[in-house]
Amino acid sequence: MIRIESNLEDGFLPLGQILEVQLHFEGEGVETSFYMKHKPLFYLRPLAGWEWRDSLRIYPESPGDYTLLVAWRRPDSSWGWLEPLDFRVGQQVKRSSSPKKVDLPEGFSLWAPSEWEGTISQEGEKAMAEALGHWIKPGSVVYDVGANLGRYAIPMARLAGSEGFLYCIEANPVCVQFLTTNLNENKITNAEILPVALLDTQRETHFTVNYGNIGLGVTENSGFYGNKTGHEIGVRAEALDALVENFKLRPPDVVKIDVEGVEHMVIQGMANILAGHKPVLFLELHGMHCALAALEILDEAGYTYIDPIHDAELAERNAVIDHFGDTVFQLVARHGS
Repeated sequence: MIRIESNLEDGFLPLGQILEVQLHFEGEGVETSFYMKHKPLFYLRPLAGWEWRDSLRIYPESPGDYTLLVAWRRPDSSWGWLEPLDFRVGQQVKRSSSPKKVDLPEGFSLWAPSEWEGTISQEGEKAMAEALGHWIKPGSVVYDVGANLGRYAIPMARLAGSEGFLYCIEANPVCVQFLTTNLNENKITNAEILPVALLDTQRETHFTVNYGNIGLGVTENSGFYGNKTGHEIGVRAEALDALVENFKLRPPDVVKIDVEGVEHMVIQGMANILAGHKPVLFLELHGMHCALAALEILDEAGYTYIDPIHDAELAERNAVIDHFGDTVFQLVARHGS
């Protein structure tokens, strides 16, 4: 007998809250494997693969109707499935799942895969968006690593102007389709899209695509990979140093990096660029592990930091960690003080 309990109330989980699941067994040696349906999608990659566990914490990061499926097996080779756990996340009333065009505060429009994702784009990170104009000037060469739908790419391309250039780097094929449309509809002609992941070396890597929240694509190198539901695909990865050298790209003045927990690996792969060109970096760092690894490299390269939200200057890695703690945070890194 295996019984499952959760913290759901009337089958509903507020968006942003963690689903906590407890398992109760009779007998020993029972292993479980968890799968998630985000209706109508059935993600076949296990959210948590075969092992003994008596609890699991799951973070559904987009609204909709879900089903949690739990498979079990015993040492005697018997196996089966528990009763499915159905629940809804984030909204009592469904929003449209059709693509939606939204108006952004900076004066341009953006196609998003759904009404909810369009709302996220409208809200955006205003402090970081405003900081772009301080560092990107006419003629700047800008790299948008993790360009997603173009929320930052379009204003960055406009700031760089006809003499500047924007390279959009995006591994998620769904994002690439929307990004292409958004650049074209906003008449951005000084930009290219490179459909590739950035890491520290050239390789093939697994990547998950979450069709309910297209911003959650992660490579298997991220510490979040095992906790993210999604469609697993294979993508090509490159190091930025090699990408610039092999394809004779214009070296960057500004680089924006938001890649769901592998920012440190992107920075490891751009050592020559840091030393030779000293670009300004706009970073979203995902937690302590990623931040420590990324900032150690940047400290050694002579960078200092700015919190764009609170306009605070931070001299080195420890000051940044003391300031933000173990959170997801945004940071501007510049060479020198």
